[in-house]
Amino acid sequence: MGHPRSGTTFLHRFIAENNSSFRGIKLWELLIPSIFARNLISPLFKMFPSLTKKKLYDPAIHKTGFMFEETDDAAVFFRYFDGLFYWLFVSAWKKNPTRNIEQELKKIAGNEKNIRFLNVLYRKHMLNDNRRLISKSFSFIFNLEEIKKSNPDAKFIFMVRDPMETIPSAMSLERSIQNQLNGFSGLKKEKQLAYFGIVYQASQFFYKSFEEIIKNKEDSILVITYNRLKMNFGETMKEIIGFTGMDCDEQFLDKIKEQEARQKSFASEHKYSPEEFGLSEEMIKRDFDFIYRKYNF
Repeated sequence: MGHPRSGTTFLHRFIAENNSSFRGIKLWELLIPSIFARNLISPLFKMFPSLTKKKLYDPAIHKTGFMFEETDDAAVFFRYFDGLFYWLFVSAWKKNPTRNIEQELKKIAGNEKNIRFLNVLYRKHMLNDNRRLISKSFSFIFNLEEIKKSNPDAKFIFMVRDPMETIPSAMSLERSIQNQLNGFSGLKKEKQLAYFGIVYQASQFFYKSFEEIIKNKEDSILVITYNRLKMNFGETMKEIIGFTGMDCDEQFLDKIKEQEARQKSFASEHKYSPEEFGLSEEMIKRDFDFIYRKYNF
């Protein structure tokens, strides 16, 4: 779990793709939860890449496709047209001067129907495959206790990254999607900034919820900073291995060494200015002071 653009996709896919004792859920599996239906369309698997030539996401920001592991929030969106993605790309537009963003997000995360659906999805995969399941979600940080009740043996890895990096980057991704869905760039500037203001409130609540959860220092939760994952990849993976109790063969350990060798030199080609979204560095530093004081970003 982590705020969008905090490194969750990288870590999720690295483990799922390189450790033979784990598996993630690919986007096509999230879209088609029925095992029977999947077997029927399996001959079409090779066609999937050609079916995704039109990119909803800018691949330079977030690379995805039917055959990539993705966030559980996508499954809820396509199953019920609900959840965090629905809120982010549909409900966040609604005008209501008295709205309470925190209550809206808690309601989304605590929706029992969505939680039941995902629990069934998890169990289908575990019955059909004896590997452990590694999942990724953004929204469940708002209601983690409900997830823990139905998955009492689960381990949770939280990624935390400098809000100055995550927030403008996430908004850039959201802008890219909104351009596809709503012709966002053609809207009046005031409407664009109003949308980003609502999303910014959601980001504030996300980080506050994260801090409230880790205050309890539970054994089932491990916190990893993005900077540590980038600069000390090998040591960070050792901690994750110990925390999860995952099996590690020589091939996986070799993959860790290979990744560590190129990790420190990685630098994103994309820089996003807070001012693009009606924000400023001073504003973010002030509003997320509780994060900066603790993590010294």
